[in-house]
Amino acid sequence: HGGKGSEAHKAAVTGDTVYVETHDTQHGYLDALNLSDGTMRWQIAIEQDAVVTPYHNQIFIELSGGSRGVADAPAPPFDSTDFAEVDAQSGKVTWSAPAPGMTAKLVGDTLYGVTKNSVTAIDAQTKAAQWTQPSTITDLNALVADGQTLALLSGDNQHLAVLDAKTGATRWQPASFNPGGSSVSLCLFGNQVIVLTGSAIAGDDAHHGTATWQQTLQGSSTRGLLSCSSANYYLWSLGDPPNITALALSSGHQQWQINASQIDMVLLSSAGILLATAAEKTPNQEQLLGVSEASGKTRWSFELSTEHIIDLHCGDDEYVTSS
Repeated sequence: HGGKGSEAHKAAVTGDTVYVETHDTQHGYLDALNLSDGTMRWQIAIEQDAVVTPYHNQIFIELSGGSRGVADAPAPPFDSTDFAEVDAQSGKVTWSAPAPGMTAKLVGDTLYGVTKNSVTAIDAQTKAAQWTQPSTITDLNALVADGQTLALLSGDNQHLAVLDAKTGATRWQPASFNPGGSSVSLCLFGNQVIVLTGSAIAGDDAHHGTATWQQTLQGSSTRGLLSCSSANYYLWSLGDPPNITALALSSGHQQWQINASQIDMVLLSSAGILLATAAEKTPNQEQLLGVSEASGKTRWSFELSTEHIIDLHCGDDEYVTSS
């Protein structure tokens, strides 16, 4: 697309714009491209590992401070800034703030910031703090939230805290959680905190922490929790053979399973599930499969002229791949 970055590694689609994070040997960049034809709208220099989240007419960027950052940033100097907001149309910085030692995540209209001592909820539009509470999660690994519940997972995967998202008050925190420190995935659905560890998956009551249901997972495959939908959650297994499994949120029972010789990427979208796999007819090429969430059946397939997909995103009517 003509930008300075020679290698793309992340992308996001919002409205009529594709936001692509690229980098060269020294710098990272955020490019805004027109979805219709791929032409560049603007480009700004950001850190290579910045976290970029589109939000209404703004782009929220989490950096780690230091000497690198967004070009032409306003005062305070951007080399001491950890968070910034960029106008989606022009790429100009509209707000920036230093917050050393804080990890933040934008969820809906709320920015949650976690330090080793506290957790804070900030109104994303006004930047006013809604509440601040002490935190027992000193090294954040994951944060999931909706309008009612906030769940925090520690960096060693052995501490979980579930808070009231409106007040920050702690609802429950297990005395012993995942003692082996295996990989953990979290998501929220309704009144449940869905917790996936290396050996089991469970739905816990979001208010009291009592187990609604639990399923033991067989085998030693690496699994990832994709997302919660209106009725199911989805497990991506990299075992032999790789598979995508849909399990009912109400009970944990299996609804359907897709097995494939190779699964490179999976995306849940409003139109269903997009699955990137090895093409069946053409060697060394990828194909996209459109899969029904309700049944797991393939609705359509399309071969891509590339061997490897590094990112996959879906807009309202189109999908975008990075390779």
